[in-house]
Amino acid sequence: MSGIVTKWSPENVATLISCLRRNVNETTAMAEASLLLGFEVTFPAASKTINRHCNMRLSQLLGQDIKSQPPKHDPSTRPLDDLDPESLAELAAFRSTQAARASQLPPAFAKPEPKKERTSDDDLAEHRSKVRISELEDAKKRLLKDIADKNEQILILQELRRSKPLGPIVAVPKAGKQRQGVPVMVCSDWHVEESIDPKTVNGLNEYNLDIAARCIDQMADAFEWLLRDQRFDCRTGIVALLGDLLSGYIHEELQEKNFLSPPQAIIWLLEHLEKMLRKIAALCPNLDRIIVACCDGNHGRNTHKIRVSTRTANSLEWMLYHALAGKMADDPRFEFRIAEGQWLFVDVFGDTIAFTHGDSFQYGGGVGGITIPIRRGIAREFQGRKIKKFCMGHFHQRTDLGDILINGSMIGYSPYAMRVHAPYEQRQQAWFMWDSERGQAASNPIWLT
Repeated sequence: MSGIVTKWSPENVATLISCLRRNVNETTAMAEASLLLGFEVTFPAASKTINRHCNMRLSQLLGQDIKSQPPKHDPSTRPLDDLDPESLAELAAFRSTQAARASQLPPAFAKPEPKKERTSDDDLAEHRSKVRISELEDAKKRLLKDIADKNEQILILQELRRSKPLGPIVAVPKAGKQRQGVPVMVCSDWHVEESIDPKTVNGLNEYNLDIAARCIDQMADAFEWLLRDQRFDCRTGIVALLGDLLSGYIHEELQEKNFLSPPQAIIWLLEHLEKMLRKIAALCPNLDRIIVACCDGNHGRNTHKIRVSTRTANSLEWMLYHALAGKMADDPRFEFRIAEGQWLFVDVFGDTIAFTHGDSFQYGGGVGGITIPIRRGIAREFQGRKIKKFCMGHFHQRTDLGDILINGSMIGYSPYAMRVHAPYEQRQQAWFMWDSERGQAASNPIWLT
């Protein structure tokens, strides 16, 4: 034990013994010793020190100096009736000295309660309590953030519903010899989270999230490149999102092969659609308006079958479009028109262009191809209403008949297309220019690699 510094030096022990001898009460003795020594002296520590250095009990030293004095010198122990005036004066002085000493002493130190010995069960219970408190704090923060996000989304949706119907696209005074035009890019059937292994399509195609992201970026570049047509002065553009941008879980095999779940695919699409639209806006500063026409597809539903009257209410893509509109609200050039049913109509230079996904038309494999059931359905559905051009997706075969445009697909040739013996088609989307005087003036594919 050599080398250990102890506060109980011989001088400190002597001071403690003097305090014990001068006081009958152990609490007062401990307080006086603490004041003189400069550190707290507790009863257990004093008792242990006296026993080790003097081989005595603490009670044997208490009040020795007082008890050894003759009774006549200790007026505090004699009845007041037996005291003469000199003794009474001595008693008063003694009590005054004791009171002054007591006022200088720190509060009395009570004997410490014996500490309960901790067990491993106590430590485990304390640890679990701390972990639970931490988990509850984290859950509280997440809930508060979710509430704030939901409130923001509700405000955006309410504002969109209160907004007035957007006006048609009208011609402005001509600038030189250029004609006025509106470029229209049709986007549909991306199926971004679906997987295509080349081995399942005879090596004709491959598809994954990286390829989908690359194609979406190419769409923005293609829109700007096709807009360079010097014949047209373009102030307004249309980007039509016509559904099946994700594959969802409408078939059991999609649950096995898809890279993302439907909610994850929505988040992925939200990020990449925003990038595409902002890139178009940056590359085409001459556009004063960019109308985003939105229709949901049949793959984005969260029901087993399409529900006709509540189609959009059960569509993940409808939710995607509203979320996208909220994120793009900081750029006033963007106007979102989101279909609340199967069809969406946009007036361009006095002509009406209709947009839909196309899953309401049934193709039974007749020799006339898909155009016959589409024309028959349009004739029945739009009796008495003049529509200049119908745009749709769904069939993964780009076909432009002038008045009817069927879009291609971004996913390209798939095992399902091979199974139904559909003709091979490279992944592509559709683009056309609408002339203010002549209607459709150009129609081009957007080749995607």
